Amino acid sequence: MGSILINRSTMNYSNFNKSELRKELKKLDINYTENQSKDELIRLLTLAKSSVKKVKRPAKIKNTKKYTFIFLALILVVLMFFDQSVKKNREMMESQKQADNAPVIFEKNNQTHVVYNHPLVKLKVLTDTNCKRIECDVDSQLTKIKNSITPLFKSEVIDYNSSEGKALAEENNINLLPAFIFDQNVTKLYDFEDKKDYFIQTNENFLVYLTPFKSLKSPDLSNAQIISENKNLDAPLRITVFFSPSSPQSKDAFALVEDLREKYKNSANISLKHFKTHNSDFLASVALECYAKEDKFLEGLNKIFARQEVLMIDRDVNAKNLVNSISSSLRIKGSDFRKCFDDETVKETVMASYKEAELLGVFGVPTFFVNNNLILGSYTFEEFAEIISQIIEDEKIQLTE
Repeated sequence: MGSILINRSTMNYSNFNKSELRKELKKLDINYTENQSKDELIRLLTLAKSSVKKVKRPAKIKNTKKYTFIFLALILVVLMFFDQSVKKNREMMESQKQADNAPVIFEKNNQTHVVYNHPLVKLKVLTDTNCKRIECDVDSQLTKIKNSITPLFKSEVIDYNSSEGKALAEENNINLLPAFIFDQNVTKLYDFEDKKDYFIQTNENFLVYLTPFKSLKSPDLSNAQIISENKNLDAPLRITVFFSPSSPQSKDAFALVEDLREKYKNSANISLKHFKTHNSDFLASVALECYAKEDKFLEGLNKIFARQEVLMIDRDVNAKNLVNSISSSLRIKGSDFRKCFDDETVKETVMASYKEAELLGVFGVPTFFVNNNLILGSYTFEEFAEIISQIIEDEKIQLTE
């Protein structure tokens, strides 16, 4: 049999009894009373059915993923355009700022005048005027300041050895020379925010170190590894080298150290101190301190330099395997080495060297100190010997044989 679809909105309710009519009204949530007649119930139901409209469901959106992708792509394009606009505006503002602060050059009375739209900054230069080495020339460093910080300053050179210089060093907590001390006008530079990382604020002044040539404090030799015949901590001539076991530059400089040992023999104290360029340097330096307890510091250092690529991998397990292997090759008793290697006092000695290096202005290796004079860079033995001779002359050092 086929099924029959009944449209109740147009059907005849005359065949329904009152109970069935009430059920239909209840389904439609239509109120009625028990005393209403059958005709009234039919009329009420017919009106209710005819007022119900079919609601057409919206068609399903096709290709949802496609439209989502297009929408996201549009957002990305807008963001890229916005980012480019911001960059362009920033560049335009920076260009305008530079243009506003560019010097004005004009001729007057047959002379060329340059006018800067900068505040006049007062600059005190604390230095050692007795130093005659090329590195001690502050004029070249003032040129750097003119080109990189401000072209408009009034400088005053103050000798550290004077009472004014010592007071200035103490007041501003200065530990390196030369020190460039700017007054507060430097904060009025139009681009100070871009340059503020150059400065160390001290009280009301702003301090800059460019290329230090001298530390106001000599390295502490009480925990250094002295490799010369002269063990005197107060020797008139003291050469101290900060080195890193993993540094190829430290390895290359060691030939120079050996030449210095040969040249000065008993007339100079020559010592080595630790610096860290890789994390594994710490374990290697602790091991070197343990080798030193067995009078095998230099032998152990040469063996580490020969295999320093292991330290450059920067994994503790590799470093430990290396120093243990070298310890065995040096015929150091295993239990003695392990006890020393785990000793907190030995580790503290290495850490103290790291902290001291920072205070003395050591930022890379090798860094040489001749007394408290910093010598940076790469030199031949002849060049380095000439620098030492100049220091001996400047400081009137009397060498002992």
